[in-house]
Amino acid sequence: GGGGGEGRRRLSGHVVADAGADGEGPALSAGRRARQLSTVTFDFETAPGWSTGGGNPPYAFTRNSGASPNDDTGPSSGYGGSGHYYYAYGIGLFTLAYDGSACSASGQVVATVAFHYHMYGRDMGELRLVDAEGRVDWSLSGDQGDAWRAASVDVYDASFRFEYVRGDQLGGEPAVDEVAVSCGIAPP
Repeated sequence: GGGGGEGRRRLSGHVVADAGADGEGPALSAGRRARQLSTVTFDFETAPGWSTGGGNPPYAFTRNSGASPNDDTGPSSGYGGSGHYYYAYGIGLFTLAYDGSACSASGQVVATVAFHYHMYGRDMGELRLVDAEGRVDWSLSGDQGDAWRAASVDVYDASFRFEYVRGDQLGGEPAVDEVAVSCGIAPP
């Protein structure tokens, strides 16, 4: 969160960074650039700093490899055709949270989150990315087809979580994979 939206625009539920005058990096107010210092990619083969659900609700995302267990919904494999991913199945609120530890260890914040999502199923609910302050920085609802898609979101906060909210039908399994967390220093 943070930043109040300068240098960002909302497009089809995605927050995308506008390129600066030189075509590199996000354009920020008064032409300043946020300093992004490092990126850590999580493929969920291991998941240090991640936690999921644990309540009633929020319920847990499930770590999986290969096809999701239900017909006509969910991915057939992780992004790129193999590996682990997290998915949610059921009714209610599900969470998959990252504590920001890769960034906070060097005195930085989570600047940008780039990730792949899969939202296939006739009764798909809403998948969203929420920052530590509780602001919804990205959200998308409904069946997006049987394919992995990419999103990139400016966060500028200590941590974030994915949330999935599903009503009273079970025809949807959203999945998240290959999450790249870019650490940086929030723009002035």
